[in-house]
Amino acid sequence: MQITLFLNAQKTKVSGEITNSQTKELLPFVNVQFKGTKIGTTSNDNGFYSIETYYASDTLVISSLGFKQKKIFIKKDKAQQINIELEPSSFLIQEIVIEAKDDINPADVILKNILAYKNINIVKNWMLFNTKFIIKLNLT
Repeated sequence: MQITLFLNAQKTKVSGEITNSQTKELLPFVNVQFKGTKIGTTSNDNGFYSIETYYASDTLVISSLGFKQKKIFIKKDKAQQINIELEPSSFLIQEIVIEAKDDINPADVILKNILAYKNINIVKNWMLFNTKFIIKLNLT
């Protein structure tokens, strides 16, 4: 006796654009993840994302530095386009105090380290990258 079992797994695919809810600017490098899984992606430099899974997940978790995390309910086993708006968030940074030890000027320590690693930090040895945009982060 032979029993054959066929499983037809359904794929959930979600894509769309991610924008700032206040300025309507497209947001690059936003994290998008299926809740409860390790499956995730980031939006590209034009704010576009695309993510898919065969796992049963009905929620996307969207997060980015400087914005409130957002959870979006999705339809399982369907292809869908969902454009997302993230709301900016702000936070206060506590005061930071840097104190010199034993009357040593912190600038002297930094300059000594720069000179000590001068051969390693030479610009021509750096891998340089070009970017097409600048990410603005306002701290208030």
